[in-house]
Amino acid sequence: MEDPSQKIAALSSIDASSFSAEPARVKALKEARELVQRLETPWDKLTSVLWVAPARHGLLLTGIEIGLFDALEKAPSGASLDELLELLPVKVDKVLLRRILNVLTALGDVKVVDEKYAPTTFTTSLATNPGVRAAIIRAEDTTMVSMHLPVYLKKIGYKEPADAKTGNHYDTFGMDMFTRLREFPEKGKQFNQFMTAISTIYRIPPWWELYPFEKLLDGYDPSKGPLIVDVGGGVGTLLEKFRDALPEPHKTSTSLVFQDLPSVITQAKTRTLPPNLHGMSHDFLKPQPVHGARAYFMRAVLHDWPDVDCHTILTHLHKVMIPGYSKLLVDDRIVASKNVDLMTATSDIIMMVNLDAKERTEEDWRGLFEGAGFKLIKIWYGTRCVLEAEVVCVLLGGN
Repeated sequence: MEDPSQKIAALSSIDASSFSAEPARVKALKEARELVQRLETPWDKLTSVLWVAPARHGLLLTGIEIGLFDALEKAPSGASLDELLELLPVKVDKVLLRRILNVLTALGDVKVVDEKYAPTTFTTSLATNPGVRAAIIRAEDTTMVSMHLPVYLKKIGYKEPADAKTGNHYDTFGMDMFTRLREFPEKGKQFNQFMTAISTIYRIPPWWELYPFEKLLDGYDPSKGPLIVDVGGGVGTLLEKFRDALPEPHKTSTSLVFQDLPSVITQAKTRTLPPNLHGMSHDFLKPQPVHGARAYFMRAVLHDWPDVDCHTILTHLHKVMIPGYSKLLVDDRIVASKNVDLMTATSDIIMMVNLDAKERTEEDWRGLFEGAGFKLIKIWYGTRCVLEAEVVCVLLGGN
């Protein structure tokens, strides 16, 4: 019989750098998860839910507050407990810090090298990427609305939630999520930082690597309107990256517009924008002010809204599009008909608890577009997230 230690040693030699291609790494991660599920006992699963998950989140938040991850970044080759205490910007009890690090090292969030604590790629991202820190902080609200879900579902008779204005988030905090983000500007800023960082955190390939954007340039008529209007485009980071991918003269001369709420556009204008990249304040639940664009683009927007609101958003776009010229491009998830991957399945529930919204199947998307007067032309598939190989789509519609 083969020595089990040999199998364990073989597994311990594998890490992310073992894979040159992202799909292979994602597939290996899926297999690793399935291995964990086969090895876990009910007690293992229970402790993960009861102890590990809440402790980890609380300690990551604490680590952010005390500057732990910044301190680790200052000691890339490792620091002793006493050295870390000196690097922290606030005074922390030595025994307390050791107890915090006991958990974070056991989870692999912090590594131990020669009896010293050293950073990992995760702690480096927490130290250097505001969007990653914002995600950990925002998870506090997500945890609260998730824990309230059983109360809310019982209250509405276990029907599918479909009204964000009076839904689970409202039932938890007394206001819907987007109102809460406006009422508490710091939360709104964190949300926008997280949205900006998502493409790097999840290694989502940009939509122009999936969709042949050259077809938008062919036949583009500047006199009709912009090349692209990025609806709900945040602070314009994604559209600016698209601009950088354009060939000349389009890169410097073609009009590109990103739209979002006034507070977001104000945040966007704190940095210098290229002359042909324009930020515009707009609520997409109201009539679209830009007519005749070559393409109206939405990334991860419609999954934030119930069907009735999506119909409103799409109808406003339909009214300003030129038949046979304008395109609707939607970059979003598609829920598989079976064996739904973990990332999509949990994202669907997060949409529900926060927004009474959902991730959609291909059939759902077709119905949504057809209900607003669009025809689905083609679905372009790709890797949507780092956690699982799945479909990502640019859904094309025109009228």
